[in-house]
Amino acid sequence: MIGLKEEIKKTVRQLELAFRSLIRRSFIEQVVYEQRVKELSYFFMSEFLLLVLVARVVNEC
Repeated sequence: MIGLKEEIKKTVRQLELAFRSLIRRSFIEQVVYEQRVKELSYFFMSEFLLLVLVARVVNEC
């Protein structure tokens, strides 16, 4: 009976650690995803502004 209780406690502890690890990994993945989206939006905005600049230069020539 005592062995079973200890085994249950150990299993619950392992599940808690696995769950925390999963939450931490999920949070890190979310932060990385948001950073990539931000970088891509800056990239596309700069490309768009470059196209606008080129269009204005071509239009004035």
